Amino acid sequence: MPPLRLKWFTAAVVAVAACGGVKRSAPDAPEAVAVAPADAAPALLMPGSPADAGAAPDGGAPPPARAPTLSRRVELREPGREPRRVLRHAFVAGSRYALKVQISARITADKRSVSAVELRAPFDVQINGLGANGGAALSYTLGPITPASPSAADAGVALRSDIAAGTKVSGSAMVAPDGQLTDRRLDAPTRERSPEAELVKSLLATALELPEQPVGAGARWDVVLEGSSDQLRVVHTTSYELVRFEGPAARIRVAENEQLWGGPDGGLLNPAGFPENSGEWLLRPAQPFAEGRQKLRQEVPAETGRGELSTELSIARRK
Repeated sequence: MPPLRLKWFTAAVVAVAACGGVKRSAPDAPEAVAVAPADAAPALLMPGSPADAGAAPDGGAPPPARAPTLSRRVELREPGREPRRVLRHAFVAGSRYALKVQISARITADKRSVSAVELRAPFDVQINGLGANGGAALSYTLGPITPASPSAADAGVALRSDIAAGTKVSGSAMVAPDGQLTDRRLDAPTRERSPEAELVKSLLATALELPEQPVGAGARWDVVLEGSSDQLRVVHTTSYELVRFEGPAARIRVAENEQLWGGPDGGLLNPAGFPENSGEWLLRPAQPFAEGRQKLRQEVPAETGRGELSTELSIARRK
């Protein structure tokens, strides 16, 4: 599960606009976005960027920048109870899946809802072929997307959707038997970093990543992504718990956490922690995307003080 699955949606699909002309723009927000959370994580600095170019002693040439690195590892923390089995997808070429997606965002202040917005869309997935390792080449179509009208704001903040009604997005990807998603491509005319492209990232990120070892109920494992440059180190951990088997399917809880390290002393930059991001999903072996829901909660500025932005993504089968 790539990091910040719902942060893509929060920062790119729903704009959090402060009333009275006050806007807080995130440095890495897509162009169509008005506002992202005030505590949005800084972008990983790339070599050669102005912020990355340090002055060398005695006015000489700056030292060569260290190339950014990215690593991934899966750590099994608890194998769970017997009976155990290896969790793997078993894709079938030519199979089709008719799913539906709902994403909602709501701002609350003083324990009452003050603004809300919602998107709904059909999500159709087809397995076009299988690789030598059993991985699937899939194609998908999301849409037409139906956004609900945003509610009026009465606490200094408002939500709106930057995706037009009737928008459709299609593309393709490869998914391995262990759930890793690669080679993601968007079909024209959808542009990268458009709000609808960011929404698709959130959906594709629901592909659950599985351990190599046999596991049983109560099993726990982490997928750790670590990126670093001269200025910043980001450690993003997705934690999984196998709740139970339901026939050939598996019910899995998911939680995410991220730590940012950097600055002059290399210390922890977000000691307050990562916004609450957790959910529960039903993994079916033949289906690339699980069914369930994931919820992200984070603070946002409001005229009355601090409000809470709650964003929820759900995927279910269409009847």
